[in-house]
Amino acid sequence: MRITRNKSTNLDFIVSINPDGTWPNEIMTVVLLMDIRDELQRLNRVFACGHFLAVPQTLKAIQQAVTKKKAIQAVTRKKRTPRARRKAMTR
Repeated sequence: MRITRNKSTNLDFIVSINPDGTWPNEIMTVVLLMDIRDELQRLNRVFACGHFLAVPQTLKAIQQAVTKKKAIQAVTRKKRTPRARRKAMTR
């Protein structure tokens, strides 16, 4: 029996099925490893994308903006007196 695999490369396997009707383990292992290789190649193409590579810088910029905003809010926030805090808690 011939198995043809047409993904990134064309491969032909000539396989004889076991007498009990099952596939040989070696062929199944090779096919599985080749599928894993194809998926890893696809992931490498995604990871090489400029938008994906820019994510860490974008996240760092967001973190810096949030930190800066929180620092400004902390400085400009008025401190309440204990009496004002109690009054706010009873509302």
